[in-house]
Amino acid sequence: SYRTSAGVWTDWLGADGMDNMISPTNPSVAFGTSQNGQLYKTTNGGASYSGINEPADGNWVTPVAMDPTNHSIIYAGWTDVYKSTNSGSAWTNISNQYINRKLDVLVLAPSNTNFIYAAATNKIFRTQDGGATWDSIATGQNVTSIFVSATDPQKIWVTLNATSNQVLYSTNMGTTMQVISSGLPALTARSVVVDESMLYGIYVGLN
Repeated sequence: SYRTSAGVWTDWLGADGMDNMISPTNPSVAFGTSQNGQLYKTTNGGASYSGINEPADGNWVTPVAMDPTNHSIIYAGWTDVYKSTNSGSAWTNISNQYINRKLDVLVLAPSNTNFIYAAATNKIFRTQDGGATWDSIATGQNVTSIFVSATDPQKIWVTLNATSNQVLYSTNMGTTMQVISSGLPALTARSVVVDESMLYGIYVGLN
C-alpha cells in the first residue's frame, strides 16, 4: 500500500502479498510480488502497475532484492539467482545453475553489491564477485533470514527455523558462526534486523 501526501492509502497490488522493493532514489517506483514470484512494477506511486516476465518459477514467497543506489538493477531468487539491469525487461542467471533450487532468502551487501547471499533450506550460497563464482555452507536448520552489515560485506546475522540456537553471527561470510541466542524464548526465529549505530541493537522476530 502507498500513502499519498493527502493521507489516503492506495492498495496498488492485491493477492496474498509477498516480498517488495522500493526505490532508494524515487519513492514512486516500487516492485511487488505475488505467489511463486510473480513480479509487478509501479512508477507512479501505485496509481497503476505493469507485470514483469519471470524467467523461472519461485517459492510461494520468492525473495527479491534491489541495488541500493539504482532501482533499475534488481535481483530475484526464483530457481537460482537472477539479475536484471533494466527493471526486469531482461534477466541473467548469475548463479549459473550452481544453486538450482527455489530460494528462501536473497540479500545484497549494502556496501558492496558484489557480495550476495542466498539461502535455500539449510544452505547459504554466497558470492563476493557479483556471481562469477559461488560456494555454499550448511547451517543445520533451514535459514529464514540474513542481515548484512551496512559497512562490512562479510559481517552477517542469520536466523534459523529452530527454537534453540536460532540466531547466528559471523564476520567471515558464515564460514564460522557464533550462536547469539542466549536469553531468547524457545520460539522459531523468522527475521533479524541490526541497528549498527552506537546503540547496536539486534532485533529478532520470533513466533
